[in-house]
Amino acid sequence: MSLPSGGMPGQPGSQVIAPPVSADPAMAKILQVQTAVETIAERLNQAGEELVAYTRQHAEASVKLDEASAELAEKQRQADEWARTTYIEAATRPSGLPDGSLPGRGALPGKRIVDTPLTELATAQTAYDEAMAVESAAAEAEAQKSREVDGLRLQLDTKGATLTTLRTQHASIIAAAEQRRDAQNDKISAQYLKDAAGKAGPQALQAVKYALAQLGKPYVWGAEGPDTFDCSGLVQAAYGSAGKSLPRTARPQYRATTVVPISALLPGDLLFFATNKSNWNTIHHVAIYLGKGKMLHAPTQGDVVKISPIWWGEFFAATRVVPGTNPAPAPSPKPSPKPSPTTGPKPSPTGSPKPTPPPTGSPSPSPSPSPSPSPSPSCPPTPSPSPSPSQSPSGGTPSETTSPSDSPSTTPSASGQAGSCP
Repeated sequence: MSLPSGGMPGQPGSQVIAPPVSADPAMAKILQVQTAVETIAERLNQAGEELVAYTRQHAEASVKLDEASAELAEKQRQADEWARTTYIEAATRPSGLPDGSLPGRGALPGKRIVDTPLTELATAQTAYDEAMAVESAAAEAEAQKSREVDGLRLQLDTKGATLTTLRTQHASIIAAAEQRRDAQNDKISAQYLKDAAGKAGPQALQAVKYALAQLGKPYVWGAEGPDTFDCSGLVQAAYGSAGKSLPRTARPQYRATTVVPISALLPGDLLFFATNKSNWNTIHHVAIYLGKGKMLHAPTQGDVVKISPIWWGEFFAATRVVPGTNPAPAPSPKPSPKPSPTTGPKPSPTGSPKPTPPPTGSPSPSPSPSPSPSPSPSCPPTPSPSPSPSQSPSGGTPSETTSPSDSPSTTPSASGQAGSCP
């Protein structure tokens, strides 16, 4: 399953890759081992969660097997008693007893041969066999998951020891590389990142408050606090302090929350990092967004809970755990009054057909000079071409509301002579 990283508008994802922070081979090795440790730790945490579930299923199957075993033993006892009674009654039955009657329980009124304890014993045996199969499968699943957990723990111990050694040997290189990486990530944040308008929800703010109180505490894989944390353990504990339940590990936390673009981040949003930006199954790290391009997280073994710029080099997606609150909308300007149905379309027809009655110096009334001697009638219609269709009382287009007839007076108005009106 491929989920968005570079596919969301405004989100860098695979389109923006932070440049290498160091060309030093030792630093490259440290980053490689660090990513491996984080990945193994997440897998180990997930496998541990699954082992708990398998252990519970095995325990439940064992209880049902014990119940089926007890039921089988009881039905066996009843069948043995029935067989003994039947044998005794058959031995003492007179020879003239009709052949249709049955000894023992089978001879009771309304009883059939299929209702005898032998049939009940067979049913109990079937239930026991089924319970035994379920219990055996549950035991095997638990054992297999336990072997997986042991193998991952061994890998983590080995890789973790290697990482600790590398970090100790190259502490100065790491410090310089982290400074360069932080500067590069800050530049990327300034280019792409934008905090959302609004305010984080109360639970998100409480989670941030809790996480800030953990600054400086050591990273320990599998730790959920209160003294040590791994990355997903810190996230789970932070939101747990606000009464919001989240899965234990990063990938399930990603799937349990809502993806948001980086153009609308709020404090308390979660940031996920993966080795393959098109595959959520490669998520290996999670952090809590603080604002202004900064995140709070438990980075890796040998490090502590701290604040860093977003790691754009492996950024996968951002998600929101709880909704935020939008700011109060700005007051909208009062709408301008709509033209009255009686004043909008009427000025044009009244001023257009009557340009000739008031000619004062022209002996021959011609349509062409009509606009010049009568500026006052031509000015009132000017509002009518501007209203939008929603403002038109008749629901028509602006041209329909301003030109009810093909009067010659509309021609000079369209040519721009009406521009002399105020």
